[in-house]
Amino acid sequence: MTRIIAMVNRKGGSGKTVTAFNLSGALAEAGKTVLLIDLDPQGSLTKGLGISPNKPFSEVLIKGGEGFTDLIQKTHIQNLFAIPADRDLNAIETGLTDVPGRELRLRRCLQKFLKKSFDYILVDCPPSLGPLAQTALVAAQEVLIPVDCGSYGRDALGTTLDAIDFIREEINYRLKVLGLLICNIKTRTRFDARAEEVIRDQFGDLVFKTAIPNSIKVDEAAEAQLPLVFYMPRFHLSEKYRDLARDIDGRK
Repeated sequence: MTRIIAMVNRKGGSGKTVTAFNLSGALAEAGKTVLLIDLDPQGSLTKGLGISPNKPFSEVLIKGGEGFTDLIQKTHIQNLFAIPADRDLNAIETGLTDVPGRELRLRRCLQKFLKKSFDYILVDCPPSLGPLAQTALVAAQEVLIPVDCGSYGRDALGTTLDAIDFIREEINYRLKVLGLLICNIKTRTRFDARAEEVIRDQFGDLVFKTAIPNSIKVDEAAEAQLPLVFYMPRFHLSEKYRDLARDIDGRK
């Protein structure tokens, strides 16, 4: 059965795109077939994969799903496929294109028009809780929330969880929080160590055991258009993403 996981946090820089990119690589390396969906108009995930749209994703979402399969591209990484973002997604995000039932469009596309089966579908969302993030939450079964340890990151976590609760109660009763992933942690600072401790005390087992430290190698891998497990297979942070993939695969 396909698992659909949305990467959501209203705060920018929390690690959503980095997590989607590198987690997809770890899952693909483990033999899982993965579809990455870039719902962020900025298209950072799309750039990291070195692809460009062959048909506007926004157009398919607006018109209702026909042609959805045509959006899917095979990447240069075995087992990894992607739907790239296009700039016109911004019209949906800002409300310039107001389509009735728009929050249901991605779910309908995945249920009705997706012809190839995948082990995982990972949806990267913009840094907001606007229409595109809501679209992802309605389509998903699970939510992974990357959290940075700064005070703003922890503040954003509360409103993100509230938005997830609202979608679950009003539209998508099957939605659940898969886990909180602590990202961008500076392992040698007392502030981040204390912040991580506070998050773990508050949310317990909902927080993944794996925490992702800050590293310039993450940026280097993205520049090379390779998930870290392929860019530096023996690097300690690559093993962190493998641990995360195993943990997620076990949380069913």
